[in-house]
Amino acid sequence: DFRIAQYEDMTPHYAKTLNIWSERFHDQLDRVRELGYSERFIRLWKYYLAYCEAGFAERYIGVGQMLLNKPGCRAVPPTPPLTKMHS
Repeated sequence: DFRIAQYEDMTPHYAKTLNIWSERFHDQLDRVRELGYSERFIRLWKYYLAYCEAGFAERYIGVGQMLLNKPGCRAVPPTPPLTKMHS
């Protein structure tokens, strides 16, 4: 009997996050190599980050967070979401 008290669609933010992760990974390639990771791994990881970023940017995949309450819950209302819920 849970009810949705809050939902936040974080999909657009996640595309940007993946882009930042990709940039940081690229900026640290020398360190990645020093840690012993192969060129094959580096190519695969770059591909993975780009593929996921595109999926989120095009809304082919998504991510959200829900807050569920039981009826009669006396919890303090949550803080406002970062984004408005889209229908």
